[in-house]
Amino acid sequence: MDAHRRLTTLVAMVMLLPYMMGTYTGHTLAYVHEGGADTHYLDHDAWLINDNGSSSNSIRISISISSSSSKSNDGIVPLLAFDRVEYTPFDIVGITLQDASRDSDPRAVDVVSVAVKGRNSSIPVYLRETSESSGVFSGSIRLTPNPLTYRGDLEVRRDDWIVAVYNTAVATSARIVYHEARLSFDRQYYYSTDRAEVRLEEPEADRDPYAKDRATVFLWSDTDTSGTRITLVESDVNTGIFTGIVKLSSSRDGEQPSLRVTDNDRIYARYLDDTLPYPVRLAADNVTTMEMRYVTAEAIFGTGIPASERMLVSRPEVITQFGEQIRVLSFGSKLAVKVELLNRQPMVQGFVCISQVKYSDGTVASISMVASELESNTRAIVTLPWTPDREGSYRIEVFVWDSIGKPVALAPVQVLEVDVV
Repeated sequence: MDAHRRLTTLVAMVMLLPYMMGTYTGHTLAYVHEGGADTHYLDHDAWLINDNGSSSNSIRISISISSSSSKSNDGIVPLLAFDRVEYTPFDIVGITLQDASRDSDPRAVDVVSVAVKGRNSSIPVYLRETSESSGVFSGSIRLTPNPLTYRGDLEVRRDDWIVAVYNTAVATSARIVYHEARLSFDRQYYYSTDRAEVRLEEPEADRDPYAKDRATVFLWSDTDTSGTRITLVESDVNTGIFTGIVKLSSSRDGEQPSLRVTDNDRIYARYLDDTLPYPVRLAADNVTTMEMRYVTAEAIFGTGIPASERMLVSRPEVITQFGEQIRVLSFGSKLAVKVELLNRQPMVQGFVCISQVKYSDGTVASISMVASELESNTRAIVTLPWTPDREGSYRIEVFVWDSIGKPVALAPVQVLEVDVV
């Protein structure tokens, strides 16, 4: 290239949408020019993309753009950008332009226009200066997949591109996409009369960006197989995040919505996603897809551990009242029964540890107990006092229950047989 046309150019390939007479669309074009004061020209190739997104059998064209129209008065290239690189067909699109040369009145808020092209049309969008003499202009438009059904300024569909063009030489683009919905509970485990929060992340369910939309989710449990439907409400306008609360109860009560559960039930949530990403084909309405997919989430009411396995209890041993090992047990000595407990659950567990000592004939010689609680996945050593009152054989039984009133065993009974002299 000769010195008269010397320049340095940074170009992002132009990917054209279905061609319309007198318009072109593509990825962001950025030009950085170095050289003399003469007018420079940029020649490069572009490809016309077919409706199915491929470039096969495409038309190759050549675009020549005058650099003089793409530079501002001070030689700085204007910057045009969308606020995101991807949108759903229901989104609000933010547009920002930086061009100090268009600050025509430093004491006023100026207005400039850009052209934004969608599926079948191109519309002018007027951008207002963010403040006096800032040289930064912003504005927005609302997309719609069907103007007859959903309000909007520009019609688009999934897999389309939208393109903004300024001064015929500066452009930016973004793609229209669908997402896979994600469903979750706020916790993995729920206990007693907890309430479960269900969370859905589904941008395409945000049909009105100026209002809090709603989505429906079906829930059921191992006990309550008929389940219930709950309505999730968008966390705020234009977030695409929906949440809802369901009460977990041992019986259906007046509070709605509620789900009946029993200990160690699995709780399920399910959402039907009918706006799937490419390559699933769009349905005739051009909004939903021809395929639908269930999205599910699971949680557990209880710990997921059988009640009788929630505590691990070591084999009992007899020690002195001072905690020392002892080989020979003598009647009248002040002794203690020692066990080690391990809470296997992801939650605090209250417990009652009971030591029952029997004579050789099966009658009860003594009972002692202690009540406490144990943090998740932690150990504790429990000692229970015992003073044998006569010689002979004894059977020591250690029970670990959740309570005294309506006891549920948290571990199998541990047994130790000893002789006292």
